[in-house]
Amino acid sequence: MEEMTFSKHALRKIEERKLSEDIVKKVLNEPKFIFYDLLTNAIVAIANVKIGAISTYLVVPYTKEDEKIKVITVL
Repeated sequence: MEEMTFSKHALRKIEERKLSEDIVKKVLNEPKFIFYDLLTNAIVAIANVKIGAISTYLVVPYTKEDEKIKVITVL
């Protein structure tokens, strides 16, 4: 996988939601849906993940430049 960085906002959301960076990487590696946001030029990956006993969709908007991924936030 390409080099990956996280915005301060993304890191705060990961911490608030008690997620791991690995689960974010899973969404990026195995998305169920991928959209392109024309307004922000961001790619939006969505995948079904299991967090503890809960199965939910995780939304990860990110940008990609020169094989580098920057995660904007995690929803």
